[in-house]
Order: sequence, then C-alpha cells, then structure tokens
Amino acid sequence: MYVVNYSGLQRKETWVIWFLFFFWLPFFCVYICNFVMNLFPLLPEAFKGNKQIGVIGWGSQGPAQAQNLRDSIAQVKSDVVVKALSHLMKHVLLVLLKRVEPWEIFGRLFLAVTSYAAKPTGPTLKER
Repeated sequence: MYVVNYSGLQRKETWVIWFLFFFWLPFFCVYICNFVMNLFPLLPEAFKGNKQIGVIGWGSQGPAQAQNLRDSIAQVKSDVVVKALSHLMKHVLLVLLKRVEPWEIFGRLFLAVTSYAAKPTGPTLKER
C-alpha cells in the first residue's frame, strides 16, 4: 500500500526540486528566450500582406496579448496595426448561450469584425 505524506516533501525528494528550480529552469528559460529573440527579424515577413490584426480574448487577456504583439511589431519597425477586440467576446457568449447554428456564429463574428475594422478586405454578409 502506498501512503501519501501531505506534511511536506521528504529529504530525498527535495534535492530534485532544488536542482530543477535553480539549475534546469534558468538554463531552459535562457535557451527559449534566445531562440525566440532570433525569430524577431522574421516578424515583418510573417505579417506580410496584413495591415491590421484584431486580437480577441477574455477579459484582460485580449488587451494584454494585443499589447505584447504590438510591442513586438514596433520593435521590428513594421507598419501593421494591432487592435484589441475583447468586446467581441459578448457575441461568442451570446451565441453559445442561445445554442445557435455554427454558421451563424461565424456570420455574427464576421459582421462584428468587419464593422469594427476601418476597411474590410472582403464583402460582408450585409452586401450579399
């Protein structure tokens, strides 16, 4: 029978946690940060053809992610505009609560995004 001790870790188990926390985690974070920083010059190529990006997220998540993307794009001096569209989540909730057809979900979101954008790139559902 296996007994779980909830009072804390045993002495033989703590060295693993300390090793991971003090040696492996900092090395891993530095490695990942260096890898990601090498990809920054590729951002303009990744967003080539896009003039505006809308970020949809729950609560404070959308504006925070939009700010992170905006800072990254500004760092490489690109002309893409990033906007936080967190207010569009009410359309998603409305559709989920009413259990509307899936095609109507995309229709409502498409109308909301194109009405918010300065210049829609394609025909909206109202024009059809």
